[in-house]
Amino acid sequence: MRVVLVANLNLSGLQVRQAEPVLDSLVPPLGLLSLAAVIQASGHQAVIIDPNYEIDRGAISLGREFVAQTIDAVLAEKPDLVGFSTMCNSFHITLRLAERLKALCPDLANLLGGPQVSFVDQETLAVFPFIDFVLRGEAETSLPAFLRALDGLVPYAQIPGLSYRSAGAVVRNPPPLPVDDLDALPFPAWHLFRYDAQGAYSIDVGRGCPFACKFCSTSSFFQRRFRLKSFDRLIGEIRWLQQNYHATAITFVHDLFTANRKWVRALCERLLREDNLQFAWSASARIDTVDEALLDIMGRAGCRALFYGITAAATGRGEAAKDRQRCSDHCSHHLRRDRSDAFLHRRLSD
Repeated sequence: MRVVLVANLNLSGLQVRQAEPVLDSLVPPLGLLSLAAVIQASGHQAVIIDPNYEIDRGAISLGREFVAQTIDAVLAEKPDLVGFSTMCNSFHITLRLAERLKALCPDLANLLGGPQVSFVDQETLAVFPFIDFVLRGEAETSLPAFLRALDGLVPYAQIPGLSYRSAGAVVRNPPPLPVDDLDALPFPAWHLFRYDAQGAYSIDVGRGCPFACKFCSTSSFFQRRFRLKSFDRLIGEIRWLQQNYHATAITFVHDLFTANRKWVRALCERLLREDNLQFAWSASARIDTVDEALLDIMGRAGCRALFYGITAAATGRGEAAKDRQRCSDHCSHHLRRDRSDAFLHRRLSD
């Protein structure tokens, strides 16, 4: 089976500075690269199409022809199944893509996955008849099983996390089990990434978050199962990216990289002990999960940027206002600290 995976359009980087809108933010679709690897490991073919990079290189327009051009690129790959990733800011566009695909190829199955549709799977299937299947949550285990079901080898009812229609009704199977051993996953299929990464790559450091912020889908999507890859796996993946793809900068992908300070410190100590492993890296954090000592060792280990998720900074009344003010003061302190030469501008040769 030939599976074409289509990345979601990342509208968070949308800029309107010219006659035609442009995307400023290009992020490799690490989740799809991981799924492509397990698709190949299960004996199928995988293709990745990323509209963001297609727009960047001028192959697809972000204007009125976007939907038609994207689906033309998909059909040129002669797929047996098309999978779309979904995010909230571009879900409406993904639906338009799936609608056009179904109009042109009624017998070609489509599958939606990712954070957005995982929480509105029943509503999506009930309202949009051109959507065939939804695979909720982490899919490295359930996707190969779904491909067997699509081949008629097992019933759909046996696939964890699958939502679909049967006899005119929406069926929602029990949720999938999280991937407990992240080290057991194959390396992402970077050889299928047809675009120029310009030396900047990403590594899935772990999954889940111990917090339960109301505005964030992470804890629900990963069922609050906080997991991390081993140091050996991470070091191996870093060296593999350097040797095979000449990676010079790496993003450590985790919704809250600094949730476990002891683990981050131990990782930095390991990176500092490794020979011939100089590279710049970045990660995500909360301002209440870092301190001066941690930032210092992260900088010495190669960290050049942190993305802070700031949960509150506005003023208000009562205790809520005090909490927000403390948050604001804490943010200001760390943002000043992180702009210093000791952190962001430390040279790799230090």
